[in-house]
This record gives sequence, structure tokens and C-alpha cells, in this order.
Amino acid sequence: MKFIRELRMGAGKQYKTGSVVSTYPRPLLVLNFDESGLDIIKDPVFSIDPAKFDDACKQKLEELHPISVVDFCDTQTKVMSETYGTIGAKDPFKKFVATVNSLVRVGCPWKTVVVDSVSGLGDVILAHMAETSSSSMASALKWAPMVGGKIHQCLGVMTALQCHIVFICHCSSPDKDETTGIVDRAPLVPSKWLRDRIGTLVSQFFYQEIQGGKAVVYTTNDATVFVKGIGARWPSGLPTKVGADFQSIYGKELK
Repeated sequence: MKFIRELRMGAGKQYKTGSVVSTYPRPLLVLNFDESGLDIIKDPVFSIDPAKFDDACKQKLEELHPISVVDFCDTQTKVMSETYGTIGAKDPFKKFVATVNSLVRVGCPWKTVVVDSVSGLGDVILAHMAETSSSSMASALKWAPMVGGKIHQCLGVMTALQCHIVFICHCSSPDKDETTGIVDRAPLVPSKWLRDRIGTLVSQFFYQEIQGGKAVVYTTNDATVFVKGIGARWPSGLPTKVGADFQSIYGKELK
């Protein structure tokens, strides 16, 4: 069976999470870094305690809830500080690493796993670094490649799981090259090295936005001049722009 390895990029409030979580194969698991990100989902969402995640991985397919979430949003760090810099917090990333490793070692009974979002994962990695390796925070030239490298490792591990994988990612504001006149949007990740290659690490790299009140994804570079590198290894013959739901993209190949 073919498994989806998708990265879906777009600006905020473009219904990326809703399009994926509401329509992709279930049972579905969300690894969540976006506070209130699942509020848009109309179906019940079952919360799993990270400390009990091994038990969830041992369940049979028919025992799982249609939509489950493991939440890594750290409300304890949502306080003001008189210092200038990232507030350290190692627990959220520590729990995320343990969760991913459980999916690898214990097993992944879910049909689809969604990481929401890659940008939020980067923030959690940075907070972990601020607490465990404070000397790395002196310059972005040092911490940005390290955060990018850890995100790269995450993509490599999770795309090996035997299930559908979707990474949701925010994107940068339009950036115009004054020499060429080209306007470009890119994944919102801290490392230029990762930003330039992240689309090659997945099989489907799409850009989503709302048009006329409907969520659509661009699937090829022919569809837009301002998003570079998007495309899909499969399905072949996709229109340059399709609906953002599972059926519109994969319906002919995955039933």
C-alpha cells in the first residue's frame, strides 16, 4: 500500500488543519503544537496523556477513537519575563521525542498521523535548547541550524512509519527579489538549509489557501509563481489546483 508523506504549507487561518483532520483516513492521531488549533474540528477529539501513550500504541485499530490528540502546548511558559530571550522549557520536546519513539518501537495503530505544526515544533525545540544548552542561544547563526537539523531528523523518522503522515507548516510573508521581481513564499522554519530542501523530504508538497470561501491546494509550480518547489511524486496527473480534502487529492489512488 502507498502511504502519504505530505507537507502542507500556507498562511495562518487557511483551514489547513481542518482540511486534513476532518477528511483524512481514520483513526487519526494529531501531535499538536498549536493551541486552539483543533477548535475548528466538529467531531469529538480524544486527548491522550503523553505518559500513557505506550498503552495507546498497543490498542487495536477498532479500539481507537476516530480522532485522537497528544498535546505538546506548554502553558507553563506563557508568562512574562524580565529577561530578553527565549524562555527555557525542556519537557514539551522531551515528551514529543518519547511519543515519536513509541510510534516507532511500540507500533503505530493509527491510519494517519498529523504534526500540527512544523513551525510549532520548531518553537518547542528552541525552548528545549534554551534550557539545556543556553550557550547556543547567543546567536541565530548557531541555534537556527541546530533547530533545523532536529526538525529534519523528525521528518526522517516519521516518514518511515507505516501510516499516512501529514506535516502542517506555516509559511513566510511574500518576499520580493528586487533584482528579478520574483515574489516567493517559503516554509516558516528557522534554517535556510532546511527551508531550501524541506519539500524534497516528502512525497507531496502542497500550498493551501482560501479562494471564494473554499480551501484549495496548489499542487505544481505551474499553478503559482510565488511558491517554489511544490509538487507531488504521486498521484500523477493532478490538476494544478484541487480541493484541499483527501478525496479531491487522493481519491483515485487511495480508497
